[in-house]
Amino acid sequence: MAKTTKTKSKPAKAESTPAPEKPTSAKKKLSGYVILHIAIFILSLASLCSKKASTYDFMSWGFVLFYGGVIAALFVYAIIWQQALKRMPLVVAFANKVATLFWSLIYGVLLFGEGIRPNMIIGILIVVVGVILVVSSEVEKKGVDDGKR
Repeated sequence: MAKTTKTKSKPAKAESTPAPEKPTSAKKKLSGYVILHIAIFILSLASLCSKKASTYDFMSWGFVLFYGGVIAALFVYAIIWQQALKRMPLVVAFANKVATLFWSLIYGVLLFGEGIRPNMIIGILIVVVGVILVVSSEVEKKGVDDGKR
């Protein structure tokens, strides 16, 4: 019978590779807001395309082109919106959708020659203050700032 010898094998040294950095909560929060506002901007582009489509005759090439732009913008918006929701509470995301009011005002002035009236500014400010009140009470109630959902 052959004699087998057991040799102790030394455990292989684990190479010390640095662990991938996990995004800090501040980075994650910032990226969530950036993604959210990209989505909101795209949503405002859908409104812009809708306004342009309304200046053409129904089913003309211009109408079809801009209405297709509405559908495309809403498709892209929906995908990006879902990514933003992964990174922040729903109440915060919806509160930021007020930014579309500002984009609409800018588009109206720059692209359609519409004027800004004081009641428009007052209306936007009332909406913004209302959203701030709702979100701040929601944050206090649910502890959103502490990362609790």
